[in-house]
Amino acid sequence: MEDQAPASREQVLEDAWKRWFERDFSWDGLLSLPCASARFGSLQTYWLNDPAGVQTRTEDDLRAAGELVDARGQKSYHLAHLPLHYADGSPTLKTHAPHVAGPKLEEIIRTRLRMSTRDPETPDLARLIHAGPENGLADVA
Repeated sequence: MEDQAPASREQVLEDAWKRWFERDFSWDGLLSLPCASARFGSLQTYWLNDPAGVQTRTEDDLRAAGELVDARGQKSYHLAHLPLHYADGSPTLKTHAPHVAGPKLEEIIRTRLRMSTRDPETPDLARLIHAGPENGLADVA
């Protein structure tokens, strides 16, 4: 058996994105992807639930909040699952307007992390992010 040369960085990325698109993290695809939390049946349901857990939002609410991204001729995506490029190679908001997408995505993630620490069924994600000996997590791999 011949030794194969290691895959190039470009090939690794191409293969990873191919698998990612096959898994379908589009807005419609999130409906069939399970959520880690037992409270939500799918990732789509997770994002429809407002961060405080008080109400269910509509797709129009998500669009108004800048969380649901629609582009003509493309699948819709929640900003957290938006790829850098659509399947056809055209750039998404994360690529052509990172000054818009970046701060909004950071706000979404910070809010979700802050609210997750109030849910007794969810690990203290903020603590895990800052894992280290001072947090008693030196053994965590």
